[in-house]
Amino acid sequence: MVASYSKAIELDPKFAPAYNGLAWLWATSPKESYRDGAKALAYARKAVTLTKWKEATYIDTLAAASAAAGRFMEAVRWQRKALTFPDFVKSDGEQARARMKLYKAHQPYRQQETQ
Repeated sequence: MVASYSKAIELDPKFAPAYNGLAWLWATSPKESYRDGAKALAYARKAVTLTKWKEATYIDTLAAASAAAGRFMEAVRWQRKALTFPDFVKSDGEQARARMKLYKAHQPYRQQETQ
């Protein structure tokens, strides 16, 4: 997965979905070996910048990356911003609010291990 996203960025350095995908992986992976809060934060910032802060899911990723980097106040701030997008709230609001509770408790979000 990392190689695919990296290749996509190599082919198109402005392809925001690849930055977001890597940021989410590095921020939320259940496998510690994949996690890297600093990289997640950098790539999430790139994704929201490329999309001019108009993609709620990317702002949600920025929140997760902030938490992964230990920046919980920022994580709460970005999660709140993501939750201002009605379509995002409709599709992901319940999970996003659950992540917000983690960030307020100074805990990062981790995806469930899949088999």
